[in-house]
Amino acid sequence: MEAAPLRNQFVGKDLHVDCASPTRTEDCEDAPATPSSSIADMIVCSVCMDDIDSDLVAARICGPDCPAQLCVECVVRFLDIHATNALHGVLTKLSCPICIMPVGVPRFRALLKPWIDPCPTVDVVSSQLSDIPANDGAVSTEEASDAHAATGESTCASNEVVPAPPLVPEVHTTSMRNSLDTYESKVRGACEMKCPSCHTNHCQLPPPNPTAELALSAEWSTALLTARSHLEAFAAHTMSATDLVAFVDATFGDAKADVFEHLLQRLEDVERQGTLFLRLARRQPFLRTRCCNAAVCFNCQVSGHHAGQPCATGALGSVHGIADCPTCGVQLVKGDGCDSVNCFCGAAFGWTTNLHNSKMRRLIAPHMAAFCRLAGRFRRARTMRRFRSAVLTSLVATVSQSRVAWAAATLAAHPETTVALRTVVARAAQVARLRIVVEDELPAAAHKMTMTWFWRLYWEAHPEEKAALEEEAQSLFCMDL
Repeated sequence: MEAAPLRNQFVGKDLHVDCASPTRTEDCEDAPATPSSSIADMIVCSVCMDDIDSDLVAARICGPDCPAQLCVECVVRFLDIHATNALHGVLTKLSCPICIMPVGVPRFRALLKPWIDPCPTVDVVSSQLSDIPANDGAVSTEEASDAHAATGESTCASNEVVPAPPLVPEVHTTSMRNSLDTYESKVRGACEMKCPSCHTNHCQLPPPNPTAELALSAEWSTALLTARSHLEAFAAHTMSATDLVAFVDATFGDAKADVFEHLLQRLEDVERQGTLFLRLARRQPFLRTRCCNAAVCFNCQVSGHHAGQPCATGALGSVHGIADCPTCGVQLVKGDGCDSVNCFCGAAFGWTTNLHNSKMRRLIAPHMAAFCRLAGRFRRARTMRRFRSAVLTSLVATVSQSRVAWAAATLAAHPETTVALRTVVARAAQVARLRIVVEDELPAAAHKMTMTWFWRLYWEAHPEEKAALEEEAQSLFCMDL
């Protein structure tokens, strides 16, 4: 089963614009509205509040429920400001100017495609001409002219297709293309490093391929489809990179490296690609450049894999008051204001807590090997304690039960042995009872009998003492109180 291309998750659905009929858009009930979806009334721009033609409005920017309606000039200014303010090497998100919801670059390109590339192709014109009934195997000049007029184009003597004038001025379309290209270039800078072999900066992101496939064994086919569905949620900004990485780690085992490369290829949005790449590079910085296949450490930005040694923190590592963004890893300095900080990538966090965590990571990094050895000893001690408390305490009962079960099975297989054993056990029980009587009850009875006969014989031998005691007792009872 082949998953649908990831591009559909950015755009909502594949956008089919019929340039021959500017008012019709196929299968776009919940797709982003485009300038080709026109109505007769004028529309008010959500930013500048000017009345504009509905053919020059960009709507449903972040989704089918988005209330945004922007004119061409506002879209141009919006993209230009985002591209200008984006910092090179920082994963800055594009967002809807009205809903402030993140929007991917592929969705923006699909949204603005009828403005940037409004001309129909030759195949569209050919399909329009093929619908006209033939007249003795030929098409008349009037019919051809009507067909080209329906598509917004004209013909010449050489049968070349001449596109109709564009809806948007060329200066605006060029500005939109340049703004999106500039933004993508700055975002890719977060994943660039200088190759130690060719000494040029190259982006370490793979070329996007939303239809890329991965050859895995049959047992991973269902898990791979689930991973792609999680990737679609990540591309739509409804799932974090940490959750996606945790799912792949827990599911694919030794094949997770190939799965991560496959998921990176299927992402079209460069910001989503960079976010997932930096999340993976944070825990495994040892890479190979895509240009020369040279071994590098992405964190240290140096050649070679220094296995067993911590990464260098750089010149800013020893400066106080510098914290790393927990999402993109860029180093930040706080000036003034409250404790809540928003990074350029859109992540929000508490400055005091994150600063403390950054300092602790820098302090622990040089001693990580010793810390791992100490933690290993504590884990072994904890395992032994659990073994003693859970296993050894129940070992005696388990062994006794196993012996009883073995004896019962043996006796059931030999009935004559059962009869003989019953006789021996009965005799042993009688001997045990007799021993209890002789050793415990008989001495007590003998002592009691001895004391009884002793006093009886004593009083018979000394009657005067017995009479004196009786007289004394009688005088005590008769005393006048």
